[in-house]
Amino acid sequence: MAWPPAPAERLRRLAGVLLVVLSAALAVAGGAGCTESVETRVVFLRDWEAARQQAASENKPIMVNFYTDT
Repeated sequence: MAWPPAPAERLRRLAGVLLVVLSAALAVAGGAGCTESVETRVVFLRDWEAARQQAASENKPIMVNFYTDT
């Protein structure tokens, strides 16, 4: 191996080091948001008027699911 390494070899080494550092950072940070368990329950409304009134009172949008089985 010649010293100093060729520019292409330096780039490969840098890419490898960056890959290891980023992988470690993601592994550490990935679990950081999972410290507390919060159960969320979604209540679906099937009556359009009730959903419209609730959305208007809470100043929230309405999400409509159109499902067809063909």
